[in-house]
Amino acid sequence: MQGLHLFADGEFAVALPDWGDNPDLAQMRQQFNLTAEHLRKQRFSSQQREIMLQTLLEQINSALILIDAQGKIVIGNPAACEIFATL
Repeated sequence: MQGLHLFADGEFAVALPDWGDNPDLAQMRQQFNLTAEHLRKQRFSSQQREIMLQTLLEQINSALILIDAQGKIVIGNPAACEIFATL
């Protein structure tokens, strides 16, 4: 049960152990573990893309800002910060 609580909290590094000879439980465990592995890989990939984007934004000499649908600035690189700081 602890594995399910961890999973619900976004902790996908958990794997359920073998519960014996019940084929239904074995199939459920296998699907749970496959889903957890898939989500773990997706999260890692997303984190890697975020790191690459952040690195790229920090290295661009041109000012770059990203504004959401409500007009709020959600991302600004250092060059943009320098420009807006002088206004």
